[in-house]
Amino acid sequence: MADHWVRRGAASPVQVAVEGGGPVVMLLAGTGQDSSDWKRAGYLRGLAGHFTVAAVDLPGQGQTAGTADPAGYQLDELLGILNRVADYLAAREFAVLGYSSGGSLALQAAASNRRTRLAFVMAAVMGASLDPDTVVRSTRQAMAVHEAKLAGALDTLPLTAAQWDTAVRLDIPAHVAWLRAQMSWPPVLAGDLRCPTLLYLGSADPLVPAPPQPVAGGMLELRLQPDLDHAGVFETSDPAITAALSFFTRHGDH
Repeated sequence: MADHWVRRGAASPVQVAVEGGGPVVMLLAGTGQDSSDWKRAGYLRGLAGHFTVAAVDLPGQGQTAGTADPAGYQLDELLGILNRVADYLAAREFAVLGYSSGGSLALQAAASNRRTRLAFVMAAVMGASLDPDTVVRSTRQAMAVHEAKLAGALDTLPLTAAQWDTAVRLDIPAHVAWLRAQMSWPPVLAGDLRCPTLLYLGSADPLVPAPPQPVAGGMLELRLQPDLDHAGVFETSDPAITAALSFFTRHGDH
């Protein structure tokens, strides 16, 4: 795996971990994750024998600088980053594989970015965008953690081990800015998809509502994994990698 820095004008460059060869598949991580998680969970190794796999650290992830300004997470800005990475890799088109918040961006790419030819979406919501009450509540909780983090007092909060790890790694002001920006993103419905898209969801995931039913002849496919929760969909990587390889191959991206 090689780390690359993709320039984007006057803005901070974006870190991209690249491995393999062939058609480009971009990996978009979820909240509190970065490209190292794709490597740790086996996705880079599992896909790189077939594709040029590019794990993109979006602003606020990994070594890519974040911003507390929601303008940095407007949809056009983030889709522009994906297109700049594609230009850097000399790819006219690309596939996306996104998890959680990265899956939400993958859905948007499938609906509105002409260079996106396939989308494999893990544990993300199709349809409703974030509502203001959810963002206010999440922002309040996140900033309380941020203040404790700055004060060196995370151990005073009732955090699970997973929540502790996320709090330590997460650029919280950037995360809050992403949430605020995402409220302006349009909802993506099955009929909005411009390219074949597979929703890969866990049946025990409380963060994802009942998925839409695919329509015969439409762009949407659904794979429901029994007994997996939000984290389990990502961490149980072997079936996810197998499903992604099958999906990309069936649609000619190999």
